[in-house]
Amino acid sequence: MSQVHSKVEDMKRWKAYLKKILRRSDPTPKGNLVRFEEQITGEIMQARDDTTFKDIGGMKQVKIALTEMVILPSVRSDIYTGLRTPPRGLLLFGPPGNGKTYIARAVANEVKATFFSISATSFASSRVGDAENLLRALFTVARKKQPSLIFIDEIDSILTKRCENDQEYTRKLKTEFFVQFDGVATDKSDRVTVIAATNLPQELDDAAVRRFEKRIYVGLPDLTTRQKLLEKHLQPNIPNPRSRILDVPVERIKPVKFEHFEKAKDVIKPSVKRESLNALEKWNADFGSFPNKELD
Repeated sequence: MSQVHSKVEDMKRWKAYLKKILRRSDPTPKGNLVRFEEQITGEIMQARDDTTFKDIGGMKQVKIALTEMVILPSVRSDIYTGLRTPPRGLLLFGPPGNGKTYIARAVANEVKATFFSISATSFASSRVGDAENLLRALFTVARKKQPSLIFIDEIDSILTKRCENDQEYTRKLKTEFFVQFDGVATDKSDRVTVIAATNLPQELDDAAVRRFEKRIYVGLPDLTTRQKLLEKHLQPNIPNPRSRILDVPVERIKPVKFEHFEKAKDVIKPSVKRESLNALEKWNADFGSFPNKELD
């Protein structure tokens, strides 16, 4: 019993410490902080569109996870408390071009949350010191405009495995991310969810993997999903690019036919190596939330 009491006290002290850090006075001039927050609001906070889950083919387990993690808690916050409190971090990993950004935008619309979308390379390419302030401003604005969903693409570019060769600003950026993330995760009053995406999950630091409690593999679409995608996009009267396209009236443009797919098959090659898929599938088996289930 004493051990349980000790762990509870440790957790209380850790929460108090995090809140103290998050409220600490910032050495950055106030004008610069305002500038970073304005940059977040103007460039990274995305206008809501009409994208929903219905627009996305396949990804069954991704939709289920997001429904349980974000959508249902936003509707029944009275139920999702205590041990039922959902995790605040979700990692989407898989080959590029399979809808990771698209589904993050859809869930933001489902819960009517403020949507922030940024590539982690934006932090990595910032001037020394600016990256930390930009990251801090991102979470600050997200808290002000909650419920919020922060989507960070290419998260592996800033949360790579720590090593002796890490530069000082790189270590500071990782530390700042962990501090801000832990502040969101431990303050249950915050309605901020962080979704990160990567094509290289095996490059992530162990501390980053631990914080993203849900880790879902977004793989290549299966046969059924591909069929649905084709049916959706191949509606009647979709124009087919031809020579002298600028001079051809719309009514004379022919629709796409099967013969065009046969020609395309001869020139379009796979964009993902088999070796890359094997590495992603192995990581999913080791760390994924759904390692042995069909994802579509």
